[in-house]
Amino acid sequence: MNASGTPLLQRLLLTGNGATRRVGAAIALFLGTLFLLLAGTMWWNFRAALQGSNGTDALGSGYFTVSRTITDADMGASGKVRFSDVDITAIQGAPGVEEVGKLTQAAFPVSASLGGALGFSTMLFLEAVPDRMLDSIPENWAWTAGQGDVPIILAKEFLRTYNYVFAPTQGLPQLSENAVKAIGFNLMLGNGGNAVPMRGQIVGFSDRITSVLVPQAFLDAMHQRFAIPPPAPARLLVRAKDPADPALVQWLKAHQYEVGGENQRLSTLRTVVNGISIGMGVLALVLLFSGLTLFILIIQLVLARATDSLRLLREIGYSPSGLAGFVTKKFLPGALLVLGLALAVAVGLNAVASGLLTPTGVYWPSWIGWPIVAVWGVVVAIVWVQIRNSIRKAVRS
Repeated sequence: MNASGTPLLQRLLLTGNGATRRVGAAIALFLGTLFLLLAGTMWWNFRAALQGSNGTDALGSGYFTVSRTITDADMGASGKVRFSDVDITAIQGAPGVEEVGKLTQAAFPVSASLGGALGFSTMLFLEAVPDRMLDSIPENWAWTAGQGDVPIILAKEFLRTYNYVFAPTQGLPQLSENAVKAIGFNLMLGNGGNAVPMRGQIVGFSDRITSVLVPQAFLDAMHQRFAIPPPAPARLLVRAKDPADPALVQWLKAHQYEVGGENQRLSTLRTVVNGISIGMGVLALVLLFSGLTLFILIIQLVLARATDSLRLLREIGYSPSGLAGFVTKKFLPGALLVLGLALAVAVGLNAVASGLLTPTGVYWPSWIGWPIVAVWGVVVAIVWVQIRNSIRKAVRS
């Protein structure tokens, strides 16, 4: 006999079904699922934030500079701190490293001077890096032989130091990026009778590389002019899939390399986030197991109280599968609704986090990752199977 929707079954089987206990089970199931989804989302999206997306810099940047550690024995021996081709090849094979670029240094002396209220004269260093590894390429970045103006990309950190440290103590005006771009200055390359005067013009700024950068073509041409071979690089610019990968951090430490940027901080932060995610995951599994167990116990208790009614219903023609299907339809939709609500809340909280972090320049996906949805699907499947099987078993017994 078909059991679905029969008022008699409702009255005989589900009267006094412990609504309060069902609410408690639903809350435990909701919190367990929500915490599990949030723990997974935190782990997955922090991983995405470290790696960046679509070519954008990651959290703190996927790029960092590598140099050798200078010991007392290395003082005065510049050759010991430079990288050979063998060293570069080894770094390219380090865990997670995707690209290594040489920071080519000017092997000739360079001085810069400027007159007027901001007058100064100082020795200067110039470096070049492959264009593909720049933050962005300014419009006027190209340089050709015979061109008297030299385009320069300046580290933003230098401008910040000037504006917030040097200028206030010297009574000098603070300068915006546009103001600095409008100021040209004189460069003197080399010294003595072979010195070459040029005009320097800042055309852009870099957060990625702390240096004074000029086009690679310009630096190569000047080395040829002075008949000086470019020195082996003392710094390398490295792009890694995950700059805070513990395996990469340990590899660099083992080879006694110093890392510019925030890799050590990010590695520590990653450890903390992983620890929090694992802790939340364990708590989530406990709550999830407790909620599911409580749901099943409530169902078994309800059916145990209705043992006589079940026996009577079976004697008058109701099939065990029909009775099990009726009870399942009364309990399972509520559990699935709780799981769906947990997923919706997790998606909403992640979207809020993305909205708060995106303006800060941190890439945080606005949607939870596919592994998190897969985990939710597994939870739904487990709840579905466990509740349905427990009801069938209780009805048949």
